Formats: sequence, C-alpha cells, structure tokens
Amino acid sequence: GKNLSTLAFDSADFSIDAGFQDIMMAFANKRKPVGYMCIAPVLLPKVYNGVRCTIGCDQDTANIINSLGGMHIDCTVDSIVIDKDHNVVTTPAYM
Repeated sequence: GKNLSTLAFDSADFSIDAGFQDIMMAFANKRKPVGYMCIAPVLLPKVYNGVRCTIGCDQDTANIINSLGGMHIDCTVDSIVIDKDHNVVTTPAYM
C-alpha cells in the first residue's frame, strides 16, 4: 500500500506525497469541486488556507487541522461540512 502522507508517523509535522500534493494544488488553483473523507481532510490546510473541514469528532486530529490554519467543524459520521469558499466537501465517514 501507499500512504499519501506521513501523518501516521509525524503527526502535525507530516508531509504530503509530492505527486498527490501536486494534484491537490491543481484542484485548488482551478477552484474545482473536491471531496475528502475519513482522515484525508487533515491534509487540506496544507493546500487550502483557512479551509473549513471535518474528520468527525476526534479532538487530536481536529487540533492538527486547527494548528495548520484550518477550521475543524465537529460532525457526525453521516453528515458533511461544505466549504463554499474553497469548493471543498468533507465527511468523517467512519472516523
């Protein structure tokens, strides 16, 4: 398997796989609508400044999002958070 980031090993100091970060940046620069689910929304503040997103109600991961300049919104697993400014939709899925 391939990890898209080093989050599992580096916590808030994680880096994103360069190829995947290029894809994320391309979507962000063109304001294309995009969806992230489960743990993936933690990557968003590294690309979208001030992004509103969710990984559910896990406070440790929410703190990482907030520390990177994102705005974490607590959310149930069957709901979504929409950031209209960045064209991003996130959901916790099973987090």
